[in-house]
This record gives sequence, C-alpha cells and structure tokens, in this order.
Amino acid sequence: MKYGLIYCRESEEDRKSKSKDAITTSIQNQLETGKKEAQIDQCNEILEFVDLNVHSTDVERKGFGSMIEFLSNHIVDDIRVYIKSYTRLGRANTYFELRRKLMDYVPKVDIYFYSEPSQDRINTEDDSIIGIKVYAHYIQIETNRKETAKLHKNKRESGKPYIKPPFGYKYDKNKDWIVDKANSIVVVEAFKLAIKGHSIMEISNSLKINRSKIGRILKNKCYTGIISHKRRIKNDIGKIIKIENVEYQGNYDPLITLDDWIKLS
Repeated sequence: MKYGLIYCRESEEDRKSKSKDAITTSIQNQLETGKKEAQIDQCNEILEFVDLNVHSTDVERKGFGSMIEFLSNHIVDDIRVYIKSYTRLGRANTYFELRRKLMDYVPKVDIYFYSEPSQDRINTEDDSIIGIKVYAHYIQIETNRKETAKLHKNKRESGKPYIKPPFGYKYDKNKDWIVDKANSIVVVEAFKLAIKGHSIMEISNSLKINRSKIGRILKNKCYTGIISHKRRIKNDIGKIIKIENVEYQGNYDPLITLDDWIKLS
C-alpha cells in the first residue's frame, strides 16, 4: 500500500475574507493539485488533512495534528506528504517546528512541496533556500509590526482613532470618526433610558435594537470622546501574550458626558 497524504492550509487572504469554516478556493485548489501529484506517484490511498482559520505562525492545528496521529499509527515504508508550498505548512520558525514533527515519521525527501515541481519531480527547495525565505518573512513581519506601532503612536498623540468606529459614528474620507446622525440618536436615547433606570430589555424593546447591542453601547467608553480599547500584544510566532487597556483623548465629538458613562459603569 502506498499512501499519499495531502495537507492544506488556506491562504491568509482567503482566511480573512471568508465566512467561518467555509471551504475556500485556496483549499479546493490545493486539494485538487495535491491529488494529481499523488496520482502521478501512483498512491493507492490518498488522504486529506485540512486546517481552516489557522494563522501561518500557529503551531496547534487540528488538521495537522490528525495527520501526525495517522502517521504515528501507520508505520509503513511508503508514505509521501504533499503540501503546496512551505508557506502552507507555516512561516517563520513555525515551518521548521512543524516539519520536524513530520520528519519523525516521514523522511525529508518524502515531504513534497509541489508549487513549482521540476520535470523529474524532485523537490528542489533545500533548507538553505527555505531558510532565507523564512528569515526574510520574519524580517518583514518585524518591520510591519514596528511600522504599525509607530502609526498607532502617532495617532494616539494626535487624538486620531485607529480602531473601527462604534455604532453611532462612521468614517469620513480621512478615516477620522464623525457622527452618524441617524444611529447617534439611538445611542443617546439608550443612555438616557439607562440613566433613568430602564433595564436593557426595556431599552431594547423601546428602540427596537437587540439586547446584546444595547449592552455593548452602554459599556463603550468611546462615546465620551475617550478612545478606549484592548491592545493584544503578540510574541514572535503570533501568540497573544498580553492584553492591555489603551485609553487616550480623541479629537471627535462625544455623544455623552463622561459623568453619565460613569453612572452606568
């Protein structure tokens, strides 16, 4: 028996644009091409392992874990793993960590990246080339992080928001917040009713807005003119290691006073 194992992870573009758990074009293309490669190698049994909603630097993966579990329970000589490119397996140090796990069961020569197969079907990307690509990607990630941090710092100092406007505000052409007249009326009325002692259920029925949305409105300090949000700090492999509160005075029109917000907090 000759096994062909196809591992797929959707592209970042598809991951961000699709609905949750949808099978994207990226996955379909990887599966289709992977099957063709496995058939060329005359694999008798072709198995598919797919990861959705997984970042390129995430190590814990359901699909990849299932593939490793299969490999650990099927110790045979003829198994080949097909992956479109090293980026589908992972980026930065994640690539090497996951490939090491694979190589506990499958020789390196049988882990086949087929994005640019040569005529003799030998994988031509050696470790030195992949290492350069991975390092270049890591440098790009660090550069992007520094540029984003600098941009956010500049916006904080000038009172400009860098998060999405809440219900009651909208973007202008410069991506600054301006009052959304129709929705802002709902926000102001919700606070007025809450201060008078009405419950969220009563406010929801009165304004014809669902309860969860009313709850979010009443808790949002941004309506006071103070930009308030939680900042997620990540490590080198993209894992969240710390969450901190960020607050600074915004340069947009408040819908309620800080005193009114404090009454409900």
